[in-house]
Amino acid sequence: MQYKHLIVIIFLLLFSGCIPKVHTTIPTVEGKIIDAKTNLPIENADIESSDLKIKSDQNGQFTLTGKKELGIGTLMGGLWRIQHIFRISKKGYHSLSCQCDILNTKEGCFNIKVPLKKVNQKWISYQNNGLFCF
Repeated sequence: MQYKHLIVIIFLLLFSGCIPKVHTTIPTVEGKIIDAKTNLPIENADIESSDLKIKSDQNGQFTLTGKKELGIGTLMGGLWRIQHIFRISKKGYHSLSCQCDILNTKEGCFNIKVPLKKVNQKWISYQNNGLFCF
């Protein structure tokens, strides 16, 4: 008798177009931190998000790994915005608050260059490949 209810529930979910689906909940961010004036990589810059703190490597490279979850999706899909908010700082440079803001159909913000300006230089906001820093 219990199996009959389970079969009915599965049938109704499939008939309604709902299917199990893995979707990105927090996008991955991969990039390189550079000096805005010289374009040289900045080593050991701090990159911090809500649950992760890392440093850029000797080439200025960094990766903030995103998250995926199994959930219920529809056959037709659906679009919504997802974001990964983080902060970049390095002594002697202006700190940046950044967000990777993309549609859920993408995995993240990749191959981005984030220029840091020294504290004696005027700073303006920066935007590149779904990334916005201010």
